[in-house]
Amino acid sequence: MGIQPRALRLSALRDGVQEPELFGAFMEKMTPLLGFLRALDTDQRKAFADEVGTTTVYLYQLAGQPWPNPKLRFAKRLVELSARYASKAMCKPLSYEDLLQGTSDEPPGSSPDGD
Repeated sequence: MGIQPRALRLSALRDGVQEPELFGAFMEKMTPLLGFLRALDTDQRKAFADEVGTTTVYLYQLAGQPWPNPKLRFAKRLVELSARYASKAMCKPLSYEDLLQGTSDEPPGSSPDGD
């Protein structure tokens, strides 16, 4: 049966190996996000994650998903199909920027309550 990739990764972590490139060797396909993260040095990855508002660990989790993020796939489909329907309805199609807008005037986390 042999050692499974997860067991190898856990063993590497236990032994103090922290290079994300080691973990990528267990993936059959490299996602564009993983390729991008690997192109950055450690400081750049940290800065990128900070600016995105997350951690490098979470970015690697996203990069290693076997299936695409369903929310992203749904957002892409909304934008694509809105272009087709917008011409029929004579309105402006949706953009990705449009999907980031909510009904509140304040961005998340800016209210005095911290909501």
